Amino acid sequence: MQQSSNSNWLFVAACAILVLAGYLLLAFAPVADPGVIQHSRSLLLPNAVGVFPEPQDPFMFVGLTLVGGLLLLGVAIVARWSGKENDSSPFIFWCVALIALAVLIIERSFSDTRMMVIVLIGIGAAVTVFFFAPRVAQNKTAVLAVGSLYIVTTGLVLAQRVWTEGSLLYGWPISLHYEAVTSSLIRIASGGTCLADVLPQYGCYGEFLTPVLRIFGSSILVVSSTFAVFLVVAVWSALAFTSLIIRNKIVLLGGSLCLVMTAAFNLRYDNVDPVLQYYPLRFFFPAVSLLVAVWLQSTQKKIKYLAVGIFSGAAIAWNLESGLAVFLSLAGFICFGSFSDRNWSDQSAFRKSAKNLLFYFCGCLLFVVPFVAFLFVKSNGAADLRGLIVFQQVFAVTGFGMIAVPAFPSYWTIHATIIFAVLFMAAVCIGNGTHDRSLELAAYLALLGVGLTVYYVGRSHILVLRLVMWPSVILLFFLLDRTVAGMATRVRFVSLLALLSITVPATFFVSAVPGVVHNVAQARSAPSQANNEILEDISFIRSQTLPGEPVGIIALDQGVLYGQTSTRSALQGPGVVELVRRIDLERLMEFLVNSGPKKLFIGTSLENATQRGLLDTDIPIDLARLRSVYDEESVPGGRLIYMQRNR
Repeated sequence: MQQSSNSNWLFVAACAILVLAGYLLLAFAPVADPGVIQHSRSLLLPNAVGVFPEPQDPFMFVGLTLVGGLLLLGVAIVARWSGKENDSSPFIFWCVALIALAVLIIERSFSDTRMMVIVLIGIGAAVTVFFFAPRVAQNKTAVLAVGSLYIVTTGLVLAQRVWTEGSLLYGWPISLHYEAVTSSLIRIASGGTCLADVLPQYGCYGEFLTPVLRIFGSSILVVSSTFAVFLVVAVWSALAFTSLIIRNKIVLLGGSLCLVMTAAFNLRYDNVDPVLQYYPLRFFFPAVSLLVAVWLQSTQKKIKYLAVGIFSGAAIAWNLESGLAVFLSLAGFICFGSFSDRNWSDQSAFRKSAKNLLFYFCGCLLFVVPFVAFLFVKSNGAADLRGLIVFQQVFAVTGFGMIAVPAFPSYWTIHATIIFAVLFMAAVCIGNGTHDRSLELAAYLALLGVGLTVYYVGRSHILVLRLVMWPSVILLFFLLDRTVAGMATRVRFVSLLALLSITVPATFFVSAVPGVVHNVAQARSAPSQANNEILEDISFIRSQTLPGEPVGIIALDQGVLYGQTSTRSALQGPGVVELVRRIDLERLMEFLVNSGPKKLFIGTSLENATQRGLLDTDIPIDLARLRSVYDEESVPGGRLIYMQRNR
């Protein structure tokens, strides 16, 4: 008991040191240079989001991550000296719960009447079930409900995210969030090459999905269905992983339900925007990597580490940010994943881990090197690997659309505390001789959560936090499961606690149903006038072109217009929605004048797109310059200018 008490106080001390270190780092954090801000504005096109360089946020994130790592190393050393520890999970869970409650009070979350009503209903439901439903019936019902969530997930995703021509319009979310992901994909599928003809904002995932679009076409139905299938697979993977690390069936149901609400619901429950740039784009490989970690645990064959390395290489090529999080987390898991083994720290074990890590790195190179070679061959040597980080550089240097991390304590504190708590438990467990495979897997998820949080550090909006917090959702219920198991002698209290873990999330789920129903109704029913406008333009482009013909389309919904007309992109550089730098627009104009396609379609609303809420930037096309090499044929409906090259 004394050793358990030592771990408890050690956790409190570690959290306190981390907070103090944060304030100390803040005193030395760099601040934005006014000169940089002014220069940044000159680099960018006119925009509505502004420039907010925030060098202190990356500095704080890296600094606190390093301090946290050193603290965990110290905890592991102390735990190694102390010997076998009693389970400190209940104490850690209640500390996390107390911190979360304090943050929610500070943020005035409970001032929301709707939230209070939902919580009270959930508590009432838990008490009712506790007194009137036998425990055996509760467990059986929970098992059936967990299984049904796979079907529920599929229905939620397909009903909200599979779009048709009836979904189309010139406007949000098609013109901004949807196009930001799909435009580059469609241009690559029509014959372009990532990092050569096409400069995508979110990675080379288009090269992965091209075979699907080559077979079925690039219509909005095919594209949205493809992303929906990837999201279903990702959520199923996360649900399967959750069922492996949480043993109590009622707690498992609560955690699984929260995971479904996090990933299968839209970012805003009553909003049709699917935010494809995270779900599934940044979610797919991290979610599948959870099962990869489980697979790594099962056997220790060298070929397996090679295969996992290939998986990580694919993740990096798919999306650099989430791919690096997967790559580094799996590398850490290969090195330290068996920390609960008594012989983990032996020299022979270290040598074995080093060899496994070497195979892992080789596997990663086995994918990345041929993939890069493929891009160069496909583009006749025109691929530029610098394009893989150009948008990250733009956003980091200029602060384009960035939002500073809220001051401590804020909602992100809950996310960070949960992750640190699980890693603390892993550090305490190191080398104590107790095999704990569930904790090893939870520690992997915590490492992954650290890597994925980088996305929030750049744009620290509460909705972005909701996107990256899914690892801490699973880990919170993992901690609760450990607490329930550690308090097994207090049967009635444990039973009520477990019931609360499902009734409160279930009440939130039910309360969100009207919003989901609204999304389902609106997903394929754009306002008729707006829908007719884009369908008329699609028909016009079809009347002037042939399927597969290379044409230039520089207009709102660029990818949609290419996909629905089956034309091939004859442009180079970023898509319309990704045009944020002045130099990219200048290069585009230079290309059009010197070697542009025979047929060109220019949108008439690009110059004032921000005023109408259509794009984040205004794109002033120099029509006078284009008219020197193009003849203007017609302006059907006043939305597209059709031009043909005269020389």
